[in-house]
Amino acid sequence: MTSSWFRRLALAFVVASSGCSLVPKVDGVSALDLTSRQVADAAQSAFSAGESAYAADLAEHVLKTDFDFDDLEAMRFIAAEGRFQSGDLREALPHYRRLLDEFPQTTHDRIVCKRAFAIGKQFLAAPRTWFGDFGTERDVGIEALTFLVTKFPRSDLADDAWKELAQTLFDDRQYQAAADVWERLVREYPDSEWTDLALYRVASAYRLQTRGQSFDADPLLRAHAALERYLTRYPDGNFVADAKRERAELEDLIAQRELDIAQFYADRDVVVGERLHRANAALRFPKSGTAQGVDASELDEHSADLLKPRADRPKWEQEIRPKPADDEDGNGL
Repeated sequence: MTSSWFRRLALAFVVASSGCSLVPKVDGVSALDLTSRQVADAAQSAFSAGESAYAADLAEHVLKTDFDFDDLEAMRFIAAEGRFQSGDLREALPHYRRLLDEFPQTTHDRIVCKRAFAIGKQFLAAPRTWFGDFGTERDVGIEALTFLVTKFPRSDLADDAWKELAQTLFDDRQYQAAADVWERLVREYPDSEWTDLALYRVASAYRLQTRGQSFDADPLLRAHAALERYLTRYPDGNFVADAKRERAELEDLIAQRELDIAQFYADRDVVVGERLHRANAALRFPKSGTAQGVDASELDEHSADLLKPRADRPKWEQEIRPKPADDEDGNGL
């Protein structure tokens, strides 16, 4: 009797410390008065009968009170599925994560993958609050999809998850992060249905990083290069017309920037600077309406290299000084 009393006290302490205020009952009997096997069998029966939330309550009780139970995998799965099927997706996700962590060879892996995608989609689709959501629901969605692409990189849903993550980052104005994710999608899933979209969206993400061509043209140059890559790879793609229009807009913007700089130098009688930047516009974007009529014939063709994204510019050779002549003893002068 004393041993039973101590067992009940210990279980009550574990349940209370876990934050659960109510102990589930089985046929009117507290789960604290039953063995783990009896509670687990009741959880299985309730789950089979479609009593999802109740089954999850029972399974979670076993998980919290008996770390050595002989079928913890089944209890973890029932807890996860029970919460998911009863609509408590926020509580379901940690169970799915722990199921994979604790039982990497589980036979439920395909279901877990599908559930993670469904949870991610639902939370990311939830309306944002006026103050930016503070990460509550959107963070759960991002967590679910990140879990999916980490644990199931070769799943049929992995590229869909990357696409959702990229779009979420883009919508949150994290443009470089969105571009990185779209680039990864293209690189790791070249046959995905989203590759066409991803290559096109990369350009938008780069372009939106600029504070305006007057400050820094490199984001615009990177966007232009991305559009060139898209049009080369997908000449019949879904976004060809838009890509061509945006490419022409970028060429005009960048060329106009060079002409504005040229005018800056002209106003100060710095002829070399004026000619260089006028040549940049004409040599790099000769078809743009802004650059037409600019004479670049007198300048070196490589001046246009300044209008490439920084990462694509050629490495300029350092000046090589001639070695000093040796004196009669073979020593350098």
